[in-house]
Amino acid sequence: MKLFATHALSDPAPHSGAVVFEDDVRLMRLVASGDVRAQRLLAMRVTARGLRIARSFVGNHSEAEDVMQDCLLEVFRAAPQYRGDAPLEAWASRIVVRRSMRHLKRVKLKRLERETLVDAATLAAHAHADPDNGAALVERLERIVRSLSPDAQLVLRLRFDMGFTVQEVADYTGAPHSTVKKRLLRAIAQVRGMLRAPQDLGGEREMP
Repeated sequence: MKLFATHALSDPAPHSGAVVFEDDVRLMRLVASGDVRAQRLLAMRVTARGLRIARSFVGNHSEAEDVMQDCLLEVFRAAPQYRGDAPLEAWASRIVVRRSMRHLKRVKLKRLERETLVDAATLAAHAHADPDNGAALVERLERIVRSLSPDAQLVLRLRFDMGFTVQEVADYTGAPHSTVKKRLLRAIAQVRGMLRAPQDLGGEREMP
């Protein structure tokens, strides 16, 4: 049984113009049937990338692993819905993004109570006094981003942590390109406003 090969083939349906990842479809059919070997192969293919995505949202490896376990269960349950119109890894990554967002929204209030947020004026003073301290700046930026709304964190992390284009962010979130662009600009303005320093996150460049 050939499980490891993955390639895209044209859909035989006339005039469809679609691309079907037939090996992925076959794999997911086996997953849906309860095939343990197929489930293990699926987990091997999607876990590493999924963990990177989850960790970029939750910021904690242990929490990211918990999120990824939930994602794998959801991927297994959703296996019959996979139609092969996107690579399996990309399809599974959408589930990881959704799960990570749900987790982020659940724990946000608890996290805000648990963490001590640095006062914006203090951040600004440090930014001016020690602009060359890259590690400190990264830490300040991370703390600020974590204080933003889940939606703002989503677009910032997809755009800058994961390197997605604005259109890719739009595809993952289901929001129009123009809406994503506005959310990014607003989120960047919030970050820069809290830093009170001319830190350039790319907000002034024309977005693709």
